[in-house]
Amino acid sequence: SGWITPERLLQDYHVNVNHGMIYFASMRTQYYEILQEVANSIPSQIEQLRTLVASPDDYAVHIHGIKANAKTIGANFLYLITKEHEQKANEGDTEYLKTHIDELESEANYVRKGILKFFEIMEGVRNETIPKEEGSR
Repeated sequence: SGWITPERLLQDYHVNVNHGMIYFASMRTQYYEILQEVANSIPSQIEQLRTLVASPDDYAVHIHGIKANAKTIGANFLYLITKEHEQKANEGDTEYLKTHIDELESEANYVRKGILKFFEIMEGVRNETIPKEEGSR
């Protein structure tokens, strides 16, 4: 009853595996590789975005890649946020970009945290190590 599937954990972190798997013809290994790449790239991508808020054309190009990654892995809320950012960048609305980048970063980091937890669980399963509950021997 206290067990949670790795995919359910991802869902709790706004990543819908079923939506992501659409793009991978149910090839989980490839999906997991992309998940790992996305998680690894989030900090540098957000850092890059912060340097581009005053350059909406460049921002739009960069956010487009993040948006595509979000859609590919099934991070639907992150996808919607990046879609809005891309639209505002294309409109030249730098004020919006400056005032909403923290929200974007927060969601991206939340997704990243979930992916990293997912891989911790998967690694534990692969090694057949199940953490003992406190007080057990």
